[in-house]
Amino acid sequence: MSVIKRESTYWQDSERSDKFVKLLDSGLLSDCKFIVGPDDATAETINGHKIMFVLESPVLERMLTGDFIEAEKDKGIRINDVDPHDFKNFCHMIYDNNSSNLKKFTLEEIMELYRICDKYMVQSICETCISYFKDTIKDLHIDRLIIMFEFATSLEDKSLQTAVEKEISTHKETLMVDKLNELSLKVFYDYVLFLSKLSVPHSPLMFFNTIDLYFKRNHLIRKEVKTTITETISEKKNQEIITENMTDKDGKGPIMKMVETAVAKEKEAIMAYMSDGANTENKEINNIQSFKSMLFALVKFEEMTPYEFITGPGESDLLGFRYKYQMLSYLCTTKFAFTRRK
Repeated sequence: MSVIKRESTYWQDSERSDKFVKLLDSGLLSDCKFIVGPDDATAETINGHKIMFVLESPVLERMLTGDFIEAEKDKGIRINDVDPHDFKNFCHMIYDNNSSNLKKFTLEEIMELYRICDKYMVQSICETCISYFKDTIKDLHIDRLIIMFEFATSLEDKSLQTAVEKEISTHKETLMVDKLNELSLKVFYDYVLFLSKLSVPHSPLMFFNTIDLYFKRNHLIRKEVKTTITETISEKKNQEIITENMTDKDGKGPIMKMVETAVAKEKEAIMAYMSDGANTENKEINNIQSFKSMLFALVKFEEMTPYEFITGPGESDLLGFRYKYQMLSYLCTTKFAFTRRK
């Protein structure tokens, strides 16, 4: 049987996936449409084929085949919480779910694609996005990894978060990065908490300077600061700092123990508040003092030299005078000499 030779090439001769995309782009035989965009005046109409969306999304299946009035072809389905450009990317992946297509998208576009797919329960494309992230994560700069960290913490797929954290841990410069100052309170805390648990964590001074910069850039520092930690220590202890030996068999004096106890109790209370019948991923930390205390619980002030404390926390508006005096007195009367660490 001979094969008929065509004098010209037809789109029907292309790969199956290319045929599907051709149908989408041309609108040929379309039987549904989406009106996409937050503003009616600028919303775009995107034509499609019900069968393609029904095969991938149980949510769109109900919208296109159920009792939704918007499912009528002439009226179209109104989608006002997605950008038209992002929805077009979503449609192209519905018609051709291939990871190579993601190379054409920016990191932010792929994240938005995942969010749309998650909303419409398109599991196959979600899995494609996650696999792509894991395959390309090694090529990302620390700024982009921080964006990925923020994104990963919002997902139920903990495997991506683990992969992101593993990659971040290979970088030397993970603190004092400008991108950190754009994170929400919750994500910033999660990031600092993660770094504090590394086998070889950064210096306490580096942690503090990162926290200090975050508060400054986000205008969270008040002119008159009275830390909750400081208020738990009585005036009587000022004399103990000078006149008594501040170390015991554990190498910790009374002031240091009171500081640690105060931090632990306050952190426990705040974490209980955040988890009280609410999803911590969606609940903002609305008490800046508490947020600060939670972060300070991760900074090992007692491991700083007096010089480091003076040049770092000592010059910061985050700490009150009493706490600075008490901590510096503690450092000066224990194992550290008043010299710069080499």
